[in-house]
Amino acid sequence: MIFLVCYESDRSSAAELNLLIILLCTGCRGLRLEKKLNVKELESHLDSLDLDEGVRIDDSKKKMFINKTNADEFVLQIKVENGNEDIYYCESASKVMRMVNATFNGKYSISIY
Repeated sequence: MIFLVCYESDRSSAAELNLLIILLCTGCRGLRLEKKLNVKELESHLDSLDLDEGVRIDDSKKKMFINKTNADEFVLQIKVENGNEDIYYCESASKVMRMVNATFNGKYSISIY
């Protein structure tokens, strides 16, 4: 049996951890916990992105997936609704932000996975 003690300020992360423990104990597969970000948080999160994390940005017509390589370089995969796909490499979070701004205009959502 696993017990988790949390403080008032840690409630949301404790709830996510409890859900993850339940899923692992029951053998559930294929469910990802995602966190939503706003544009202001994106660049700072990119700087601290781990190798096993990723960022998904999408609107109604395009999707961008951002990951980091072992060489600390960013990999951007852009998919559009007609099925075309492009891959770009960027060496800094600020260059990634330029690509995001050039690719998306208007409303889009940002998720961490």
